[in-house]
Amino acid sequence: MRHVLMSGWTPIFIACGPLAHAGKTLSARLFLEFCRANGPPPLAFDLNPHDAELTATTNGAAEIVNLSTTAGQMRLFEGMLQAGPEARIVDLWHGSYEPFLDLMEQMDFASEAALRDFRLVLLLHGSSLEELDVHAAQLRARINPAETIVVLNEHICEAAGSAFARFEHCLAIPPLAPSILRRLERMRLGLVEGTDAEHGLPSMVARSCLRDWLTQVFAQFHCIELRHRLGATTFNPG
Repeated sequence: MRHVLMSGWTPIFIACGPLAHAGKTLSARLFLEFCRANGPPPLAFDLNPHDAELTATTNGAAEIVNLSTTAGQMRLFEGMLQAGPEARIVDLWHGSYEPFLDLMEQMDFASEAALRDFRLVLLLHGSSLEELDVHAAQLRARINPAETIVVLNEHICEAAGSAFARFEHCLAIPPLAPSILRRLERMRLGLVEGTDAEHGLPSMVARSCLRDWLTQVFAQFHCIELRHRLGATTFNPG
């Protein structure tokens, strides 16, 4: 008999895309809360120094970094590779998209991350399948080794059905009532916190909707985690 040994992995999740209002911050927030619920709190970076929404919606759980400064570049890239088992999450502001990719290429960051046993996961956002197709191909050509996951955020673009399956790796974020997100923001609650019967959203219906939504999204995150853990498996005879 053979036993499968799943290795540990330290992911670097980067929510990215060249367009504004594409759902990047929501994805980063979801991954942050998923990691926090399943292990040590992640190291998170908010790269929008003008409107740090990830930092605001997570009660300061993400560090604000200005990539236009040398100090900011050092903090981000050294922080992503600092020793430790915590997942790393980056909410990449669209205004820093091209400069960030240029820096990644100049430093050959993806290769350095792989040497240190980090897994680079690029969460690509957009508003149409056509532009996602183009940008996914560009990312694969520019940043390697890395996994590019195309994110279909149904708050931003309509469900694409079978057409979305043409991407090798994809993630679908179903719609959630905007009123629930607004209420969470007003109450300064995290997404997972909002489902708590005692301290979460006051409406039982809203808590149920939020719980169902998180279950759908987190199930996909578990699949991503399992795929990476199995990606470095070894087989021992038993």
